Amino acid sequence: MSLFLNRKIFLFFISLVFLCLSILGPSELGITHLILTLDYKELINIYNQSPSFFRMPNTSLRLVLFLLSMIFLFAVIIIKNIRSSPPKIISIISQYLIFLFLISFFTSDNVYNLAIFLLLALSLIYVFNYSSNKFTYLESLFLLSYFFIFTFPFIHSFFIFTSLSEVDNFVRFLLAIPIYLLMREVRINTDTFIYFINITALSLGFVAAYFNLIEDVNRIRGFTSTTIIFGNISILFCILSYLSINYFKNNTLPYKYLPYIASLSSFIAWSYSDTRGSLLALIVSLIILMLFKASRTQFFVQCKKTSFIIISSFILIFIFSNSYTRIIEAYEISYNYYSENTQHDHANKSTLNSIIPRLSLWKGSKNIISDNILLGVGLNNFNRELEKQINEKKINPIRYDYGTGDSQKRVANLTAGLNHAHNQYLDIFVKTGFFGFVTLIFFLIIHLLFFIKYYSKDNKNIYARFGITSIIMYMLFMLTHTITSHHQSTLFMVMFMVILAGLCNNFFEKEKS
Repeated sequence: MSLFLNRKIFLFFISLVFLCLSILGPSELGITHLILTLDYKELINIYNQSPSFFRMPNTSLRLVLFLLSMIFLFAVIIIKNIRSSPPKIISIISQYLIFLFLISFFTSDNVYNLAIFLLLALSLIYVFNYSSNKFTYLESLFLLSYFFIFTFPFIHSFFIFTSLSEVDNFVRFLLAIPIYLLMREVRINTDTFIYFINITALSLGFVAAYFNLIEDVNRIRGFTSTTIIFGNISILFCILSYLSINYFKNNTLPYKYLPYIASLSSFIAWSYSDTRGSLLALIVSLIILMLFKASRTQFFVQCKKTSFIIISSFILIFIFSNSYTRIIEAYEISYNYYSENTQHDHANKSTLNSIIPRLSLWKGSKNIISDNILLGVGLNNFNRELEKQINEKKINPIRYDYGTGDSQKRVANLTAGLNHAHNQYLDIFVKTGFFGFVTLIFFLIIHLLFFIKYYSKDNKNIYARFGITSIIMYMLFMLTHTITSHHQSTLFMVMFMVILAGLCNNFFEKEKS
């Protein structure tokens, strides 16, 4: 056992060394000769004098080192362990770290980062010692989808300059791989996981109420960075809690009304966020799910009277929410803009409309794509190219600054400082070109196929049902939200999806045995 363990750790260490060498040194200085001559004093001197000591692997040698590091890292996953039963404590710790991640994501600033760090450390221990590394063809594609979406920005930087900070969120896709390897094999109690989902959904309503009543915040974002992140995840947990109602009934779990209350609570949390894109995602995803008989059965649960009350409550909450008001006013402002050529202001808090600026933003993004279809403009250059679109009169300014009286003057910041397209599909296309766009589509399609396959094998697989719903929701969230431009959005999506996928496979293997 020690031979295999040492072999994996050795390969992992070599991978880290090559990775560090590929990104070591400030971008304006060459340090290859210093490394080869072991001139550590000069390296330390450069480190102390440079504001940034790391860079992208955008030279031939650095790119080769980076790719070698990925090969060694991949070998760590492929090499088989001599199987031995992992201690039960790993399953217990994993279970509660999942809960800590879910509940703390909305109730704290940084605890969820600690939970993921501990889960990642535990997963590496598991991979080095216990993981089976026997994958189906679909599982292999699933893992490759994470690997591709992580590596592509680094390879892309060889052609168009990219700062290391711009690829930070893509690193989460690599970190998710060992967590999947852990989740697919450890024993997590399904009943307990369902309770975790519903308790998290329930807590969202309390978080929203706290910020509204105690902190006097109007548009609630909780402890997340933006209201759209809070709104998206709230609406996701709303539908997941609702889909768990039948699970409570079929398995006679205690607190059978918990999913009803949790679903309502998370929907109330969404209503406090005043977001609109997440509601669109909910409506469209429900329409898609209703096309399938099994989904219709899950949606219109056995207790029709209770369901009618819950759905009616959803409708009333929506009608009396600010999101409903924003939708109506957005329609009126948009109509006036196109019919009467009225002005707009992206940054003006007196108006509830952001649709017109986004339409300009999306039009500009499509113009940029048509001029840079193969490789895009780079992760660093979106704002610069957007400003060119405005200066060349191809799109309207995203932001106006109003002067006194009837006079209006445009400020220098015509782009409102935007560095993403407010649409994940357009954003990755405009920045990384056609090939980057393909990696995203591949990632999404593989996830959908993965969960559909497991659900078709066993429609009692609650993780597969949750996975199908979640990936459809995220596909729709991406129409109005650039997930990879936000740390919390990326982290939650990636980690939640691999947890569901791993437990989905785990559930199937357990039922099969």
